Amino acid sequence: MKRNARDPAVSVGRKTQSVPPLDVDGDTPRMLLVDVSKPMRRRLVQRLKESSPDIVVAGAGSVAEAVRAFDALQPRTILLSLDLPDGSGLEILRHAMALDPYCMVVVLADRANAQMRLECFEEGADFVFDKSGSFERAIETAGPASRRQLSPSPRRP
Repeated sequence: MKRNARDPAVSVGRKTQSVPPLDVDGDTPRMLLVDVSKPMRRRLVQRLKESSPDIVVAGAGSVAEAVRAFDALQPRTILLSLDLPDGSGLEILRHAMALDPYCMVVVLADRANAQMRLECFEEGADFVFDKSGSFERAIETAGPASRRQLSPSPRRP
């Protein structure tokens, strides 16, 4: 499902901003990496690039940044942390599912309890991993997902 990439308007609080789409080949693996920690994002990008040198990764440390980056990049996969300074990663998950139900979402959670996992899956996440115990599994899942080696299915018509 393609989104209109001509002039995506992003509503952030009371402001609406236009975000120019990135000029990326349709076959290029694209991922949005959302985590409040810049060192963590750098570490994740480094690990992703080891297995997928051609992957294009956009990083974001807040809900507002992630929404803008999602609209500009149109990623195939989102590697998503839930605890962000301006809200919950679930807001990004809902935004992504509304625009592209085929986008795969891999959640990395600080506390992956049953209630949180259920909420993520209900909102459209494909995978939920605990940051402390399953970091490597999340990377191993997100890389192939961005290359469409894992087949997502739409959650909502």
